Amino acid sequence: MIYGGASLVDTVCQLNSWGRSSMPIHTLEVGLKHRQLDTVTFFLKSKEKIFTSTHSAFVKHKGGVNAPTGESFMSHLDVVQQLEPAVTVILDTVRGTVGDNHSHSFGKDVLDSCIDFLYELLLDSLSVSVSVTSERENTDLQHATEKLLEYIERTRECIRMFEGRSLMSRSESMSLTSASPASPTSPTSLTTTTSDSLTQNNQSLFTQWDQMDIETVIEDGVMKNVLPDLQQYLLQEKEYSRGSYQQIKSTCVSLATNYIKYGNMGKAKEILMKLGLNVSEELWKMALYTLDINICNSITEELLKSSKLNEEQVAMVTFFKQLNEIYPCRNFEAIQKSHHHVKDSDSHEVVRLKSLINQTSTYDLTESCGNLTSHVRDDLSDENYNEVMLAWVKHWSPSTRDLVLLDVLLHQPGSNIERFSKEVIWDYFLSRNRDDVLVAWIHKSFSEDKHLSTGHKEDKWPVSHLPKLTADFVNKTDKCTGRVREIILTAFARYGLFTQEASSSFQVLLKRLNGIGGPLQLLHPLETCGANALQQFHADIIQYCIQHNLQYFLWLYVHFHRLDVEWLTHVCDSYTNNWLTLFLKFISITKSDLFGQCMFEGSLTNSVAVWGEESGSVGQLLQSGHTLAALAILMYSHHKLQQVTFVTQQLEAFDGLSSEIVESALQSYPKLQVTLFPASVTDLPHTDVSVYQLLVGNAPFDPAKLFGWQTTNTLAGEDSVLEMPYFSHPELVKRYGYSEHLKYIYYLKQARPSFAFITFLAEEFKHGGSNLPAKRLAVSIGTSLWIGVKHFHNSQISSSCVMFQELLGHDSIMLRLYIDVGCKILAYRNQAVTGTMDKRREQVRRNEQDVVEMLLDCIQMGRQFSSTVLEALEAATLAAITREKLKLYSYEASKFWTLVVLFCHLHQLPYTTVFLESCAEAKQWLPFVWFAQIYQYPKEQLQNLLHKFESSNLQEHLRYILVNAEVRTTQAEVKKVQAKHRSERVAKDMRSNLYSRIGLVKGADSDMSSTSDDEHDDGKMTGKNDDIQDENIEVNVNSAPADVFGVVFAAQATKQPAKSLLLYAVTLRNTLFAELAASLEGASVLVCLCSWLVAMMDVTEHAQFLENYGKSPWRYTIHTLDAILDLYISKKWGSLLVTGFDIFQQSSPLLPFLQFYTEFSEKQNYCNCRLLLEEFKESVFQFNHEKSVRVLECIGDSDWLEKTTYRIIQYMLTSTPSVHKVTQLLKILDSESITLVFKQVDPDFRRQSQLLQCIEDTEIEQVNFTSLLVPSTTEQFEKECLVIIDQLINKQKFHEGRKFAKIAGIGCDHVTIQQVKQEKDRLCSTDLWQSRQARFKFYKDCTIKFKKHKILPETVAEFFKTEVEKIESASEKASVYDLCLQCMEQLGNTCDTESWSQIYRMIWLNRIQDKLSSTTVTTMIDSKPDLFSEGNVNDKESTGVKTDLMFCGKMPSSSDVPDNLSTQEVKAIQELAGELFHAGKVAESCRLLTEFNVYLQDLAIVLTCIRLSVGSLSLDTMSPEILHLLRSRPGDIHRQSIAAPVALLRNSSTISLMSNIQPVIDSVSMENEAKISAMECLLNHLQNGRPTCIRIITAFKIAAVLYIGYDDVISSEDFFILKSLLKTNCSAKFRLSADFLATSSLSAQQVAGFLSDAILQSYKVSIGDTEGNQELFFDPSENFADFHQIVRLCQEPSLLGNRLLDSVASLSGNLEQLNDKVLTLQTELLILAHECYTASCDMEGISNILRAARILTLHLQAAGEHQLMTRLLTGVGRYNEMTYIFDALQQNHQFELLLGKGKEKETKLKTAILDYLKRYHPSDTDTYTMVALKFMMYREIAQLLEDNANKALDKLKGKPLENTNECQGTLQKIAQYLSEAAESYIKDSCVRHAQDCVRKARLVALQMKYLQSNQQFINLTTKGASLLIADHPVFTEAYIISEAYKQKGNWPQALCNNVIKLGNMKYLQDFRSHIRITPSLVEDAVDRYQQCADKTAQQAPANIKKLLQFCKDIKVKYRIAKQLSLRDVVLTLEKGDAKNYILDFTSGQ
Repeated sequence: MIYGGASLVDTVCQLNSWGRSSMPIHTLEVGLKHRQLDTVTFFLKSKEKIFTSTHSAFVKHKGGVNAPTGESFMSHLDVVQQLEPAVTVILDTVRGTVGDNHSHSFGKDVLDSCIDFLYELLLDSLSVSVSVTSERENTDLQHATEKLLEYIERTRECIRMFEGRSLMSRSESMSLTSASPASPTSPTSLTTTTSDSLTQNNQSLFTQWDQMDIETVIEDGVMKNVLPDLQQYLLQEKEYSRGSYQQIKSTCVSLATNYIKYGNMGKAKEILMKLGLNVSEELWKMALYTLDINICNSITEELLKSSKLNEEQVAMVTFFKQLNEIYPCRNFEAIQKSHHHVKDSDSHEVVRLKSLINQTSTYDLTESCGNLTSHVRDDLSDENYNEVMLAWVKHWSPSTRDLVLLDVLLHQPGSNIERFSKEVIWDYFLSRNRDDVLVAWIHKSFSEDKHLSTGHKEDKWPVSHLPKLTADFVNKTDKCTGRVREIILTAFARYGLFTQEASSSFQVLLKRLNGIGGPLQLLHPLETCGANALQQFHADIIQYCIQHNLQYFLWLYVHFHRLDVEWLTHVCDSYTNNWLTLFLKFISITKSDLFGQCMFEGSLTNSVAVWGEESGSVGQLLQSGHTLAALAILMYSHHKLQQVTFVTQQLEAFDGLSSEIVESALQSYPKLQVTLFPASVTDLPHTDVSVYQLLVGNAPFDPAKLFGWQTTNTLAGEDSVLEMPYFSHPELVKRYGYSEHLKYIYYLKQARPSFAFITFLAEEFKHGGSNLPAKRLAVSIGTSLWIGVKHFHNSQISSSCVMFQELLGHDSIMLRLYIDVGCKILAYRNQAVTGTMDKRREQVRRNEQDVVEMLLDCIQMGRQFSSTVLEALEAATLAAITREKLKLYSYEASKFWTLVVLFCHLHQLPYTTVFLESCAEAKQWLPFVWFAQIYQYPKEQLQNLLHKFESSNLQEHLRYILVNAEVRTTQAEVKKVQAKHRSERVAKDMRSNLYSRIGLVKGADSDMSSTSDDEHDDGKMTGKNDDIQDENIEVNVNSAPADVFGVVFAAQATKQPAKSLLLYAVTLRNTLFAELAASLEGASVLVCLCSWLVAMMDVTEHAQFLENYGKSPWRYTIHTLDAILDLYISKKWGSLLVTGFDIFQQSSPLLPFLQFYTEFSEKQNYCNCRLLLEEFKESVFQFNHEKSVRVLECIGDSDWLEKTTYRIIQYMLTSTPSVHKVTQLLKILDSESITLVFKQVDPDFRRQSQLLQCIEDTEIEQVNFTSLLVPSTTEQFEKECLVIIDQLINKQKFHEGRKFAKIAGIGCDHVTIQQVKQEKDRLCSTDLWQSRQARFKFYKDCTIKFKKHKILPETVAEFFKTEVEKIESASEKASVYDLCLQCMEQLGNTCDTESWSQIYRMIWLNRIQDKLSSTTVTTMIDSKPDLFSEGNVNDKESTGVKTDLMFCGKMPSSSDVPDNLSTQEVKAIQELAGELFHAGKVAESCRLLTEFNVYLQDLAIVLTCIRLSVGSLSLDTMSPEILHLLRSRPGDIHRQSIAAPVALLRNSSTISLMSNIQPVIDSVSMENEAKISAMECLLNHLQNGRPTCIRIITAFKIAAVLYIGYDDVISSEDFFILKSLLKTNCSAKFRLSADFLATSSLSAQQVAGFLSDAILQSYKVSIGDTEGNQELFFDPSENFADFHQIVRLCQEPSLLGNRLLDSVASLSGNLEQLNDKVLTLQTELLILAHECYTASCDMEGISNILRAARILTLHLQAAGEHQLMTRLLTGVGRYNEMTYIFDALQQNHQFELLLGKGKEKETKLKTAILDYLKRYHPSDTDTYTMVALKFMMYREIAQLLEDNANKALDKLKGKPLENTNECQGTLQKIAQYLSEAAESYIKDSCVRHAQDCVRKARLVALQMKYLQSNQQFINLTTKGASLLIADHPVFTEAYIISEAYKQKGNWPQALCNNVIKLGNMKYLQDFRSHIRITPSLVEDAVDRYQQCADKTAQQAPANIKKLLQFCKDIKVKYRIAKQLSLRDVVLTLEKGDAKNYILDFTSGQ
């Protein structure tokens, strides 16, 4: 009561370690009464371990532990007796459930719990008995155990009762179908009967056992659960040894093992379970210790399937299976015989060893033990051997297991060895000393990193499948021999891997390196060991070499590994070897960058080593007489040799020796002595001659035209190559390169199938399209077949062709066949190759060529050449079989012929007979038969081979087999023919012939046919029944004759033989007599058929049928046949029915239907089912419409046939156990339209099929198929359908539920409603529902689902009303109501108007409330588009907007009073309405205002404009409010003209009215002008809705221009209005069009398409490409500006450019049709498209234009349209990107077209032409000048002339200027160039450039003047020019030089040199005339003079005085005079006018 359940109480007790409470007996009774199994279980659990607890209490009582005095002790027997009431109650309840089928399961569960409880108590007593020591307790325990065994016996009686009841139930269900109902057997009576008959049962059981052997008796006793009786019987039979439980268990285990051996696992488990054993544990023990592998496998499979094994056991079983797969042989003797190498030898050592073993052992260990098991297979003697028990595997470690498996797997190529760890595999190869594999494995693991795999062959098995090793394996080599270890360590060392011992010991490491080639290797063997290890090895080996004086090796090592010199010096510091210093110096020479210094020091060191210590310096060598050595060493010294100028000078280069010593030492070298000690100053050295000057005249090429890229080539001319040529040079590649497009064939030949596949697809789809043409696909497949066959000997190419075909989705079997055939034939022919290597190679090549030609001819000629290939293939196959030493007729040999047969089959050749002939010659008929059967040889071909068998008997036998096979085939074909033409066959001819043969009927012409009327047959039989009764014939089994003839003769002796035969047939259950009776005259086919069917029944059904329908077959009627059919169908005896009808009713339409039933029920052959149903329908049609003899013989009429068929179908539908089968049945019935057969009923099999298919797909379990498929009423069907739909809803399969409801024809609205409710529940359970957007999205999805599934509007309204009640937000309510209203409108409002109006009013009431409560500026309507993707209020279709623009409805007047609304609410409504018609929703805003009776001025203005535009209102009839607004127009508003544009941008709420445009149209009537003026005036009064009003005004203006009505403008298509407007002559048409497009619903894509078509049409008309008069939007030839207006109409000009570009592409479809008009049109369209892209700044579009222009240029060039090329170039205007047009015009000599009339206006063209000529034709100066003059481009001409002059000046660089005619001519030409350039610069007002040219010309003229004096003025450096200016004596010439070189800073030096030093006053005078003399200039010149070292000029002071006269600064003048001691000047100044000034600044100093 507290815890609410027994199980919970039990759990609480366990958690708290409480003792289980004792449940009272009445609680148990109540639990049993109410079928509470957990109460019973809890009661029994509370009584567990009672013996243990009692024993514990007894021990405490005996020991006195906490036991009160006098406490009574409860014995074991008392405790057990207390259980008796509970056991009795439980068993009584169980007996009460025996007869109750509903309680049978509960009783069985209670009984199982009870028996388990008693057995646990028994085990508890046994465990206690072990620890009992007291005699009293022991006796008490025995009595208690006996009592407990009584309880167990009573429980087992109940178990037997249940088993007996189960048997009775099964027998009753089989035999009591038609018996009268008997009184039910009560449980009490059944119990009494069972109890009374126990003893009788024992006796009968013992009697049965007496007839069995002991094992069978034990098995039967255990299976019947009578183990005590079994033990009793065994004791009675004196089988004492077999009577114990252990013996019985042992026997049962043996029996179970035997059962498992023969595959009866269930029986074995049942035996073990009956013994009370743990089945899983016992089976595991059996598997562990059995040697029979099949038994072990069966047990382990069963245990794995039931998941009874732990992880360790599963691993054991898995390994054991792998072990037996790898080691399949278990026959030791056979394996020993087949392996001779393991047999014992007879050597002396072996004999001695055997004798020693026998002496030390009590067993003969040398004797062969043989097989462990007797039943072994002999056919696996060649396999690996093992006889291992599963128990042995338990003690093997994982590594041991892996090694056992590896012992085989590593020797089987292709085995899965990846799952083994590399450590185990390494240990395996080490333990077996497989050094070859280990070395290869090491190479594979480390060769990739070391790049040493060059030339290495491909790894073989198993190395190719081994994982990579790691470096730590080098230390794991202790499990092999020493030699193998050395090999492995050497292999590791090759990759820089060494053991720890080698890493720590240099001697060991060096020894290891010697094994791999020593340390002199690149890369260093220790390169991968790290920098530290490598450096340590370098140090060790250097020390080793120094210690052992290995100078040469050390030199090689240092150079080989490029060791650092400084580090090497540091290592060698501690050593004092005499050669080491010289070694280091020599090494430094080769390593250091300071070569001279190192060479100097090294040479000195070498001299010390050669000549001793006295030669340690250059001076010492010189003094020692080693002059030459000293001079040689001095060449590398850092001291420079200089001329000796002083006699006693000390020379540093010679270590400070005096010049006299050096000079005397150099006397033997006079030239050197003269150089160092010159006698006089020599001339300046001549300049060197360059190599290019030497090549002039001495080489076959001109250096002036080559080597222009070399700066030292002073001879290079203008046309020399300026860039060194190379193979990938773009220009050279363009001129001379060869390019080829690689097709898929190339990639196939390169063995790259994926590239071939991609290339093929790219080729096919590059022009568009989505499908591969079948023809192209076939060509590619054929090509790949040809290539693959041609290169069949190349596996890479052939396999790539195969893969290519598979990638194309084609079966490559033909190609693979040819490849195999070619390889086999080639291998056969290559066997005969002999001779030398070259001859063999030639023969092999010739064989390959011959085979290729053979196969290619076979492909090309087909069957004409296939026989040749077949002969060669047969010969090759025979040779292969012979080479394998196989028998020609063996099974192995037959495998070789598979390829040959396949070749014959694919080439439609007669199958090869070589193998069959071999079988025939060898008398092997069995291979002959099965080979022919496998490959389906034609029988004619086989018959022609039978003569090759020598035995005639064998020939006849085989011929008989073939004939029978042919007869069977013929019979099958005849059967089909008979099914079609039954009308042409007599039913009983065959039976008549049969009966005439056995003598029953005389003559073959008697008519044995029966009448067709069944009722007439019944009358005849009934009328003749008296005759038989008169004869008193009694037929039974005992009195009937013993043989057939006796029965026939007995029947013939009666008056009615037919009836007698039928009686015999029914009585004796022999169908032959019914068949014989049917052949007699007067026999009824119906009766014979019924008799035959009754005779075919089994014993039980036969007896029951005769009891129900009597033994008189002649009384059988059509109703009897119905009963028989029902019985046969219910018993699944369809085959017998088919046989019976085939015998007696071959013409009956029911026969094919019964065949259909049989095929479906028994064979599930659905294809035959369809054919049989088709035959059934044809038979029914013939039965109903033909009245032939064949039809008249059929039983029953059409109604009977229909009822019978439908009854069988209903039975099939309700009795088929599988839903899938029922679905298939319905599909077959529906596909064959079987309903056409039925007239009285109309079954809808299609609907039923669809319903069941839906049920099957959705896995619905609880389905009443009877109510669904065969319902009695419609309500029953709909109820069942609703139940199924509810299940689908519970499974959340809503789509399937709707589909099911649609198929069933019932409503599915509730499915969708439940779906959205469940979705809402899921959303509500998450935080997502808190989001407003998520809720809006949910409700929006709801409306989408409702509209998609067409939910009734009433259901939608009800759903949303329910949802709104749960919403608090007013705005959210309004949105949900709005969704509801929209959904109802789209679904079709069938609700009443009141409901619709109520929802509408609620929408706006909530919006008003939200408007009042909202604090944000954004309105509800404005925010909705953010929440819904499709909009809520604003988003309407354009048709809706057009309707609103013509809406003239009424709205409340200004005098109307709102309906119960406050001022704030009225204001909110007005704002909402304003927002609506601002978006163009005029009707909706009127509706809103009308709903609440509110007036709005803005809406009144809009409606007035609409009415004025429509004409329903005039200016005089406007409302007073509007007239008042017109009179009080705000401000000074200028009325715009009709031509004035209305600036309205899309999605914009601001309107900018342009008022500065004057009227241009005067054709509008005065009335319309007045209306427009009034509407524009009203527009200024609008607060909201200005875009809508502007749209109205724009439409009215367009209507006025087009002279059509306003409603026509609104309702017409936008394109029509736009086209009409553009065709007018109105000057403002483009502005009106722009306004119209801004207010229309046309997309930019649509506008672009319309404009592109219009432009294309206009150009076609302009070039005369169309016929008839066409109206143009603009004339391209007259005014191109109109196109810019058209472009502005398009929002996105790039779209228009795309359309125009597409038009260009469409015009270039057929290259042959490109005439001048098409080319002109393409050119103009490209130019226009470029304008569009330029306007939109679309770079991608511009690049597309440039690509298209290049292609068009090729077409224009081919057509000779050079004028169009010029038009294209100038129209596009991208000259830098279109230089190819310049090239084309230049090549075709049409360049002057660019200089035509009007081109001078193209400024960019001028620049582009000149730039082109400069860049690509720099030498064509004539053309350049012509172009420049044409365009009056004087600046460019001047630049060209200036460049020519500069080039000529550059040529004079580096050359001596001689006074020659050539040099003068060159200078004169340069001066002319510069002067002409200056003139051209002046013409273009480039004064600065002109001055530069003039200055250069003067310089050149000056050079010409001084040419005779060899003085150079041109091409001077900056320094040279400065020196020349300072030293030149003529100022005017120096000034020219200064201006030319722009050197103006060296005049102080010039004044110093020419005026102060030389006193050149003329120079000073000229200087003053050109340059102003400043004080700073004078001061600077004087300072330079003072700094000059040579001041020998005596006139210098006087010259300075003259110079100072021109210095105006007194201070500077005085300071200079003071510094130079010019006293006269100082005195003059001090006495002059500046006296006071001088005194002032001198006193200040």
